[in-house]
Amino acid sequence: MPLLIRTMEHQDLEPCTALYLDAFSQAPWNDCDPPGAVRQYIRNMLESPAGLCYVAELDGETVGLCLGMRKPWIRGIEYYVDQFCVAPAWQRQGIGSRLLNGAAELAAREGVSGMLLHTERAFPAFAFYRKNGFQELEGLTALGRE
Repeated sequence: MPLLIRTMEHQDLEPCTALYLDAFSQAPWNDCDPPGAVRQYIRNMLESPAGLCYVAELDGETVGLCLGMRKPWIRGIEYYVDQFCVAPAWQRQGIGSRLLNGAAELAAREGVSGMLLHTERAFPAFAFYRKNGFQELEGLTALGRE
């Protein structure tokens, strides 16, 4: 059964919402986001002119998602990955790496020259991204304000 990596479409909204809720409600995140807020977040990403959103599909089932956006930079356009996940039942089977690489290829066709993301060192995602070619950017830290 071949894995299909493709651009997210509006009909993917409900399966991607369910996948997001399933993946991020598990450890280590243990998020309790309301389904309506998650649905609206994904819709906003999908409908944003800067949005670049991708899904991994296996036999018609959505098994992974990559939500991001184009980010202008001095050296061109970067793909900022805002959220990335694989359905818990399909983790540790290479789908995440294939989705990440597929998203990079599709984004490159959109004129993107690099990828950027934030994650927490203490989470398994840190090792996953390192394994897939991401490097920690020395001297940078993430700051936020509400």
